[in-house]
Amino acid sequence: MPIFEEELLEPIPRIIRFIKAFRELPKGVPLSIADLGCGPKIRAYHAMKKTGVIISSYFGIDPLISKDVIKSHMFDNSLTLVPKPFNKHIPLPDVAVEYVIFLAVLEHVDNPKHILQDIPRVLKPKGKAIITTPTPRAKNMLEFMSYKLGILSRREIEEHQNYFLKEDLISMIKSSKDINVSHSYFEFGLNNLLVIEKK
Repeated sequence: MPIFEEELLEPIPRIIRFIKAFRELPKGVPLSIADLGCGPKIRAYHAMKKTGVIISSYFGIDPLISKDVIKSHMFDNSLTLVPKPFNKHIPLPDVAVEYVIFLAVLEHVDNPKHILQDIPRVLKPKGKAIITTPTPRAKNMLEFMSYKLGILSRREIEEHQNYFLKEDLISMIKSSKDINVSHSYFEFGLNNLLVIEKK
């Protein structure tokens, strides 16, 4: 099986994440967006455009971005693809974008605290970071659906390093007067939605 071919159920949780996250994005105004861990096929970028999000500039950051995707978008001036890893530092300048989306990626990174604390740096004033990540409650179910049933990506689940509760996420964010943080659970408590807003 090719490494990026999807398992049967893989699109469904992604669509749910997209619906939940994209509600935080205003419609009808051009937005600058950084997509951390955008994936090989920049699916969130294409989904946002289909849902009426107007993108003035998009930065897709992921070491797994497909060479074919980079080639097919090379003449799109609104889109910048950065096939680099991010470990402790987001490869963007200060105050670079209005929105950061970070969907089902935090559980994969080596230093989640460093990344969460770096996000406000790249946001413009009044910008938002929209983050989804699974909770510990999801762990056994995801592993069963992946390892036993084969309907979720085994590679994706094997790469999970952490599962987070609300208090875990909040504790990793540096306390600051310059940000507001909100949190909610979705999918029956299996996932977190964390929003960091820069004042």
